[in-house]
Amino acid sequence: MIETMKRVSLVFPAKHKERALRQLQEVGLMHLDQPQELPRQDWALGLSQATRALALFDPELPVKGPWYPKEGKARMLRILQLEKRLLVTRQKIQLNQREAEAVLPFGGFSLESIAALKEAGWGLSLYRLREKDLALIDQEEYWFPLFEENHQKVIALFSPAQNPYPNINRRRLPHHNWEELQTIIAEEKARETKMRRELDHLLTESAPILAYKRELENNQNFEKAQLILGAAEGLGYIRGYCPISLLPGLEALAKRGNYALLEEEADPSLAPTKLKQNRFSELFRPILNFIGVLPGYSEPEGGGVFMVFFAVFFAMLVGDAGYGLVMLFGTLAYKGLAKNTPAQIVPLFILLALTTTAWGAVTGLWFGVKEALAIQVLAAMVIPELSAWAADSTGLVIRLCFLIGLGQLGLAHLWQMVRLQSWYAKGAELGWFLLVFALYYLALYFVLGEAMPHFVMPLIELSLALVLIFSEQGQGRSFIKGLGWGLAQFPVNLLNAISNFSDLVSYIRLFAVGLATQQMAVTFNGLALSLGTESIWAWAGMILILLLGHSVNIMLAAIAVMVHAIRLNFLEFSKHLGLQWTGQAYAPFKMLQGHFRGLPGR
Repeated sequence: MIETMKRVSLVFPAKHKERALRQLQEVGLMHLDQPQELPRQDWALGLSQATRALALFDPELPVKGPWYPKEGKARMLRILQLEKRLLVTRQKIQLNQREAEAVLPFGGFSLESIAALKEAGWGLSLYRLREKDLALIDQEEYWFPLFEENHQKVIALFSPAQNPYPNINRRRLPHHNWEELQTIIAEEKARETKMRRELDHLLTESAPILAYKRELENNQNFEKAQLILGAAEGLGYIRGYCPISLLPGLEALAKRGNYALLEEEADPSLAPTKLKQNRFSELFRPILNFIGVLPGYSEPEGGGVFMVFFAVFFAMLVGDAGYGLVMLFGTLAYKGLAKNTPAQIVPLFILLALTTTAWGAVTGLWFGVKEALAIQVLAAMVIPELSAWAADSTGLVIRLCFLIGLGQLGLAHLWQMVRLQSWYAKGAELGWFLLVFALYYLALYFVLGEAMPHFVMPLIELSLALVLIFSEQGQGRSFIKGLGWGLAQFPVNLLNAISNFSDLVSYIRLFAVGLATQQMAVTFNGLALSLGTESIWAWAGMILILLLGHSVNIMLAAIAVMVHAIRLNFLEFSKHLGLQWTGQAYAPFKMLQGHFRGLPGR
């Protein structure tokens, strides 16, 4: 559910505004209005630098070190400086290594000797030319061949002129010989090692930088609060939102500081969203966080319903019990090895793994191996009518997909009927609900060729009539005017009805993608078995194909979940539920503290 908000205003003497803001920040209960101006950019620069520095730390290491912001700033700047210098040093090493490869064919040469010849009036030029072009060189000149490069000869020519043959491709003289470059590379590598050692030492304690980042965030938030302060007749005030459940804390603050606290009803279009979920619906939160959406304050919230359907979609899209077990054991292993895992991640993946295993078990899919059903226990779990190996199960599975679509979309309209206050609006939603029910039979008729019940067409006509009559009623209109508006909007609603049919039919993707996953598994199994078992190399190739093939199949199934399972929830279902995901998260003005693992409160 979405917690009810109150619009609140804290009023205090203008001379005590900073103290009041500090107290408000310490209790951390009020979600403030957004400022019209932006805070100073130096906060953003410091936060960006701190974030970059923290990204270099190993996320698996525990946070440790003193909680000193000043030390954190110095450490952060030094880390970023070392990172930049290391990058430059690595680039220098790579350039010098390429240069060393380029000068290696020259052998040993002395740059001092070349400079001495130049002082004596003899310049050295390098040319790259083809064999037949050697005739262009005056045979009276002092020249000799060095080596071949890209099917061309490189020659050295000594001449009083700086470039006696400008029409021939000239090669750049090396700045260093090979031995000198090796010395330079060794020195750069020594510098790199020294800087790397210092950086590794600095990257053992992240707490000071976290403390500095927290200080910047608190200062930035305080400045934002100052930007929205209001003043009138010696009084200052600040406005925002507070959940009803937290109002006693805000009232206690007002009482302690002798401030006034004004409360009024929240504006549904501006109030933030604070979700209050049970343990099951909380499992859907990582998915919301991943997509970055929240229901609006006045919109319906049903994390539990979303979670149930998402688990079903996940199971049918992946479809293989073997993959479900791989996911289950992988999740349990991750739980034992990983640190700082979000609380809902492991239970979420365990639930998805179990539902996938259950669906795969009743359809008889175990890594795409039909022979697995020779095991009596596995065969006993199969529902014959749903078996993935039965030719006549396709129709029932498609019917099940449409039935799931009917259940989810029908639930959306029933939910809307309960939420809406106007009886006219309830009548229109009843029309949409009956339409979805009728479209279910229409989908069976068009896709599976089943006979259409005689009541379907009258039901469609009744549902469209309800939408026409009731959809535009209210808003101060008389019944006749509302009916006229309904007639005007009827072409649009007719298009919406066609769109609803498309939404329902789109649930066939659960069958199609699940079938694709099965066929991929069967194909990889066939490729592996085609290698035979006559030699150890055949066994090795078979195992490699099985591992790579099923890994690719699992990844493709995961992508399918990202596309299809999320789409059915966040597009089709949300559209019918009137859910636009316009919410902004409840983010109270508070003193951010060191709530990282292993750290003190401040």
